Amino acid sequence: MDAGVDMLGEKWTLLILREVWYGAARFSDFERIFGMPPQSAR
Repeated sequence: MDAGVDMLGEKWTLLILREVWYGAARFSDFERIFGMPPQSAR
């Protein structure tokens, strides 16, 4: 797993890729999944 993280970057990269694989397609999906406040990353 550590080798995969080294190859792809930060742990957030793997989490985002996992959610895309499971069907997340919009930024609002990621806000909901990761519990981000709606205006936090804009």
